[in-house]
Amino acid sequence: MLAACPDGAAPELAAIAAAASVDLVWQGEGSLGSRMQRLIQRSVAAGQAAIVLGADTPDLPLPYVAAAAAALGRAGAVIGPSSDGGYYLIGAAGVCPPVFELDAEWGSREVLQETLVRLRRARVCVTALPAWRDVDDAEGLAQLSSRMAGGGCALTATRRVLAGLDLAG
Repeated sequence: MLAACPDGAAPELAAIAAAASVDLVWQGEGSLGSRMQRLIQRSVAAGQAAIVLGADTPDLPLPYVAAAAAALGRAGAVIGPSSDGGYYLIGAAGVCPPVFELDAEWGSREVLQETLVRLRRARVCVTALPAWRDVDDAEGLAQLSSRMAGGGCALTATRRVLAGLDLAG
């Protein structure tokens, strides 16, 4: 499934979902944690594993996603830490772990650590992926631009947007 926020997001998402033969669903209301929990619960209830990743990692290597899917064959959860103390990906199989109602504020440096503590308390076996950088601010955008300048990934639309920005100023 492809989940979007806000409800009624761009029609391009419907085309992407159709091309990938997946359902387009709306995330609904609530905090980021509430929305992720609903999506994972929905997949787990249907007997499927779920992987949730943010749109702020446009150059995430596909092998990381493949590794996450493979990890869910061995573990109850998978997490991909980001360099800012959060995570770029979380997945679950079999049960939705009780990790989404955090004391830490979403986007803060404590999110990853609090999530890992909650997974351990729930006795959920978790696999950690390699760290990756998400794009949350101007510095992250400049890093993305630098990584993409080296080639290696197509991301045509992202390249077009980056070319139109003044990242030096």
